[in-house]
Amino acid sequence: MLLFFCRTRSDVYQILNRNLFGQFFMSTVALCFTSLQLSVVSPTSTQFIALITYEIALLAELLMFCWWGNELIMKSQLIPQAAFESDWVESSVSYKKDLAFFIMRTQKPMTLFAIDFFSISLSTFILAGSDWFQYDGVPDFNFWGYTKDLLYEVEINTEGQLRERIADAANQIRNNPETLNSVYEN
Repeated sequence: MLLFFCRTRSDVYQILNRNLFGQFFMSTVALCFTSLQLSVVSPTSTQFIALITYEIALLAELLMFCWWGNELIMKSQLIPQAAFESDWVESSVSYKKDLAFFIMRTQKPMTLFAIDFFSISLSTFILAGSDWFQYDGVPDFNFWGYTKDLLYEVEINTEGQLRERIADAANQIRNNPETLNSVYEN
């Protein structure tokens, strides 16, 4: 029976590893593209609110997997102690050997992995979230909105006009120390 459990566990983990990696990969790609879209949308628009809501939903989805992965790790650490505390003293020798084998096998906590690249746990979520916020997740919306407003003060019909407006906006921002200080502080 124990061998059947070990084989079944291995099969289930193999299936989950691939699916979890796919889920994390696709959610991360969606977070990156949504962050990119946030950087060009006006913070006062309804599209901005919709994108923020979508990002929160993606983060909640990833948190759900990481939370339960962490619960699996924490609960599986309690298994050896629970097995030892069972009423085994007056059991048969074969039962004691099986129990000793079971306790030895359960010393290492059960952990979900995404194709053995990373474990699915709260520490993974926190690490990924801190990287996302540090590099991509919190752009200076005030700066990007200001830049966009400068670009589109006048109607742009050609690529050359767009290039001119970008250069003009960059010069206006460069010559405005308050804007640069705001970006630097954020």
